[in-house]
Amino acid sequence: MAIASVYPCSLSSGTGRTWLHRVSEGGIVRGLTSMGGCAWNPERIFPLYLSSVAGYTEMGEGVSPDFIPEAFTLIIKSALLAPIPSQTGLSLTRTNCWLLNMCQTSVCCIKTGVGQSWCWSNRQKLGSVELRQLVSSHSDFCSFKIQAYKEAVNTHLATLDKQNSPNETWYRIQDILRSAAHTTAFFGEPRKLKKPITKEEVRKSINKLNNNRAPGKDGIQGELLKYGPETIDSYIANIINESFEKHEILDINAGEIIPLPKPGKPKGPPKNLRPITLLNTIRKTLSTIVLERIRPHVEKYISHSQSGFRPNRSTADVAWTHKWLAAKTLQEKINITITGIDMSAAFDTIDRATLLNILETIIEEDELRLVRFLLSNTCLNIRIGGTKEEKKFTSNIGTPQGDSLSPILFVVYLENALKEVRPILPESEKTLPNEIAYADDVDFIARERIDVAQIQRVLKRYNLEVNVDKTEYTILDRNEKSWKNTKKVGTLIGDTEDVQRRKQLSTAALAKLQNVWVRGDKLKKKAKLKLYRALVKSVLTYNCSTWALTQAEEKKLDAFHRKQLKRVVGIRYPVKITNKALYKQCNERPLSLYVLENRWRLFGHILRRDREIPANKAMEGFFIPQGDKYRGRPITTLPVVLNNDLSRLESNTYGLKTFKDIENLKKIAEQRDQWRILCTGIQKAAEALQTDDYDAERR
Repeated sequence: MAIASVYPCSLSSGTGRTWLHRVSEGGIVRGLTSMGGCAWNPERIFPLYLSSVAGYTEMGEGVSPDFIPEAFTLIIKSALLAPIPSQTGLSLTRTNCWLLNMCQTSVCCIKTGVGQSWCWSNRQKLGSVELRQLVSSHSDFCSFKIQAYKEAVNTHLATLDKQNSPNETWYRIQDILRSAAHTTAFFGEPRKLKKPITKEEVRKSINKLNNNRAPGKDGIQGELLKYGPETIDSYIANIINESFEKHEILDINAGEIIPLPKPGKPKGPPKNLRPITLLNTIRKTLSTIVLERIRPHVEKYISHSQSGFRPNRSTADVAWTHKWLAAKTLQEKINITITGIDMSAAFDTIDRATLLNILETIIEEDELRLVRFLLSNTCLNIRIGGTKEEKKFTSNIGTPQGDSLSPILFVVYLENALKEVRPILPESEKTLPNEIAYADDVDFIARERIDVAQIQRVLKRYNLEVNVDKTEYTILDRNEKSWKNTKKVGTLIGDTEDVQRRKQLSTAALAKLQNVWVRGDKLKKKAKLKLYRALVKSVLTYNCSTWALTQAEEKKLDAFHRKQLKRVVGIRYPVKITNKALYKQCNERPLSLYVLENRWRLFGHILRRDREIPANKAMEGFFIPQGDKYRGRPITTLPVVLNNDLSRLESNTYGLKTFKDIENLKKIAEQRDQWRILCTGIQKAAEALQTDDYDAERR
């Protein structure tokens, strides 16, 4: 009986394509089971491994040398830049350890310039001892610490028996072949950077350092570099360039971990601690330089669905997308299912070797060398209380916390994993965004429920663990109300529910500063209002640009805002003050006008972005019918509120009721001056309504 299976290989070609090897009877299954169950048979496995890397769909007894150069290159790039383990702890002098011989031969032939075909034809003539001697002269390229990896290999293979599936065995083999490639700080011969770091790059990076930040192990405050003489810039640039030219390791990758208790959590359990890492200032400077260099390449690689850690993207456009999807289901008789996955400690589980493989297809050689250096030899010391005792350990997994480069590296890593997830998902509606992501928070959009187990299997190969218990299924439906209390990027999908929650959170923030508000003349009113805007109003208005409120809800919001202002400036009963006088005294305005201004600023910002981002796809899809509309007056939603804002204009030439309307607004948004005029007209119309309300109150 024929056996047909798919065995994914985590290695990628130079174009970033992931190979899938489909074999039948006589292929990898027979190779793995020929010696009984899942026996470790190097002479069978390695040719199959090479074949899968090369993308062959048929597998014979041997491997043609035609594709060996490409296979060698891929293997070197993916796994053999670091220690290579022995087969199962056996002596290296055994010539039948064919897998190890081939691995070492591939390193030698690429490093020394010997033809790959020659190595292939003479592989049996080369013993492990000769190979070790040949490669030992190139220790910077590949260091064979065989003994240190014997235990690791045996740990992988000890759990395998005849009952294991070929898939599991295959993934274990990949784990062994992909040993810690990131531990080497430098790659290849010592050489200059093709594009040396300049003093201008150093100065630009230093200026981005935040003030009043605790220094790392080096004890250098950011302000010392920021406000120091300009000669520092050249000095730092020369040190870094010389380090790469001579392969001299700079001791800047050490970090200090300070565990802080999470607010509101009981003391004791480690899970209630939030570790803060203090990094060296020079490392922060270098990380920012690398970030600026790789950002253009990374932006082309990351899909439009990712909003995290990218310029001109934020949580606001994520919340905006969810609000438009909800509006679609409130207008038409359809439902949309949002499958939100939660990854456990995602930033701390990244496989650095895999990350470097991914980056090699995206960024240039200089940047890859810089990233490799920043990911290597990372040493952390735990500092508890005032103790001076050092508790060091080496970190070889995840991205360094507190590093400006870490978030973007994680996004690249996750994107590569999602590229394998997307083909296995059910085909989605063209009128809906396929996914919405902010860092490690990923929502998959479909008309039906998605099987998370499939996603989990793919992400697990990237060492990313999906917390099944926290997986959230949200069904957007007019007849279902539970979705309104679903939180996405800190914002509830239901507008009324989100405003109510924001009121509660801001009230708590205001109460924490009670001692500040009651100090009377000891603190000037201007200082109090500054604190209020920074610590309370910011909580109240978080993502307020996505709110769609009725007029009654806007009036309640304004009243709540005025109540807080009175408390801040110390106006209490029986003292009375008009609304207009209160706003003037506090240099404030009705919060509903602030919400309107931010709503149209975000609307224009999104319209100017690419059509493929989820927010634009959701808006365009809103005007493409997918089901029958509900009868009666439309429920107040974001598109309805935006249309009402436009209807207040005297010209009455704009609206938001059809797909053509949104196309017209997109053209206006691209002309910033015209968009500014439109927004000013909308704000003036809203202010006129507020003035009429004040006059009515006085009468």
